[in-house]
Amino acid sequence: MPQQTEASRMSKRFAIWRNSSPQYKTELLSALQAHTGLILSCAGRVLGNIADAEDVAQDMMESLLRSPPREVRHWPAFLKTMACNRAIDQLRKRKTLVEPDKALLSDKSRPDESAEKAQRALALRTAIANLSSHNATLFSLCYFADLSHAQIASQLDMQENAVT
Repeated sequence: MPQQTEASRMSKRFAIWRNSSPQYKTELLSALQAHTGLILSCAGRVLGNIADAEDVAQDMMESLLRSPPREVRHWPAFLKTMACNRAIDQLRKRKTLVEPDKALLSDKSRPDESAEKAQRALALRTAIANLSSHNATLFSLCYFADLSHAQIASQLDMQENAVT
């Protein structure tokens, strides 16, 4: 299957954007501008790689333009959930897990501590990739997106006591 050229991809994105309703465009752009940091942070923490997190954010925007959600009660929670799910999907597609970016692990620790931290991060991403989709989403939203159990339950339309 031939690869699309960048011009072809841009043309397709523009067509999708052009066909979206003005109200939805405004709401989506406002939400994305306000919460881009949350999206990149959540995806980056799951993937351990800033470039991959940016790919997740771009993929999310295309997807939101192509298929607008019916109703979004809370944009930050919705976008965090979507970012975590997309990042987990990307983790599962990888043949091998990559070492995390130094920027995501940057601190003033000793080299041996940094290496150990990188190994733990890699082991955590491997474990998340092996969880069921539901459990991976719950874990990521709780520990990477820093949502409370009540927020997760509300976003996923489930009872709070089911979020464990």
